[in-house]
Amino acid sequence: MGKNKNTFIIKLSILSICVISIAGVFFMKVKSTVERWNDKIYPSVYVEDINLGGKTKEEAIKVMEEQYTEPFSQSVIKIKLGDVIKNTQLSNFEPKYNLEDTVAKAYEYGKSQKMMDKYSKINKPSMNQYDIDYDFDYDKIDRFISSLASEVNRNPRNATVSSVNERVSVNEEENGYRVDTKKLKEDLLDSLKNIKSEEVFIEAKVDVIKPTITKENLKIIDTKISSFSSNYSINAEGRATNIEIATESLNGQVVMPGDEFSFNKIIGETTAEKGYKPATVIVENELKEEIGGGICQVSTTLYNSIIQLNIKSTERRNHTLTVAYVPVGTDAAVSYGYMDYRFKNTLKYPLYIEGIANEGILTFNIYSNSKAVQTDTSYRLRSEVIETMQPKVETVEDEKLEVGEKKELQAGLTGYKSVTYLEKVVNGAVVSKEVISKDIYSPTVTKIAIGKQKVH
Repeated sequence: MGKNKNTFIIKLSILSICVISIAGVFFMKVKSTVERWNDKIYPSVYVEDINLGGKTKEEAIKVMEEQYTEPFSQSVIKIKLGDVIKNTQLSNFEPKYNLEDTVAKAYEYGKSQKMMDKYSKINKPSMNQYDIDYDFDYDKIDRFISSLASEVNRNPRNATVSSVNERVSVNEEENGYRVDTKKLKEDLLDSLKNIKSEEVFIEAKVDVIKPTITKENLKIIDTKISSFSSNYSINAEGRATNIEIATESLNGQVVMPGDEFSFNKIIGETTAEKGYKPATVIVENELKEEIGGGICQVSTTLYNSIIQLNIKSTERRNHTLTVAYVPVGTDAAVSYGYMDYRFKNTLKYPLYIEGIANEGILTFNIYSNSKAVQTDTSYRLRSEVIETMQPKVETVEDEKLEVGEKKELQAGLTGYKSVTYLEKVVNGAVVSKEVISKDIYSPTVTKIAIGKQKVH
């Protein structure tokens, strides 16, 4: 019994020594293995798609520069815009990589864990991947996108109408295009930050903008239905120039049924940059020189042509003083930002405005469908003066004139109160009339110098 016990103890001791020896050997192996990897990145650790396992930090950075950042910095970015492809290089956006930080993260993977955990990651590795973070010169990206958009973007063009010798032709509309720059930037940044190859392809979203007026809308325009002309002096160069510029701006305008026309919206501010010149205007019942003088004759002439179609004004005001080119009560004054001439097309058909200013004759022809008007019916303006206001006379003494001698310094204008009617004429006879406006034109002062100097 005692002998057997001693034998067991001996065997147990031998086994313990073996286990300890084996454990010691294994520990030394683990320790040695872990220490060999102390300055290396653990196996199967990737940055992007490059395996950096077994590399030191310095080696890993060099590998990434050679295999990734240097080739990809020359990557070609191809952007499809409709049928056109535009190329640029990644380097144009000045990419900045956090390469060293990313490699440092890869290097630190598993290093803070216990020894056996480290050994496990070395001996039985599983894939672990780190992605490089990028930064770019976003101003350059924005400018690049803006440049692309400027080459593609185009406003839609409505169908237009033209006439030669009263023969009407309609020109096709054109679609507009607009690059979705917000989406393009999102797609571009996403591609740049996840770049995996030396060529990147992006298809930009280009929106098609349909015109609001098509040839189909305008092909029913076939007839001149109204016309009105007024005369202007070609010797008053500034005024004549202003009339011709404004008329050309209105020429070709189309007003669809239900739409409102605004003179000021089309003409805009009359500036020297647009070619307008100084000419006489009415300001606070006085005649002054301002840039754009004379365009009220354009609005007035158009008003007289439109009113013949029984299309009432939604905004129209008379001048404060009488004008020479139309009777009182039939003018339409305009001043940008202050007063406008507007009308709404109440017909069932579109209106095409033809404006002609040439050799002292200003004409507005209105074209539409022949069914827009009745051949036996027309409309005309007729104004009545209900009160006449004579100019007041002011005298000033003039030492250069002899006593009893007079000299007119300023001729006053007669003032009027008027009522203007729109008459409906059927087969040559007036069948009805309605009051269109009641207007007041102020008189101006007649100034006369009288002599003060005595004759010796």
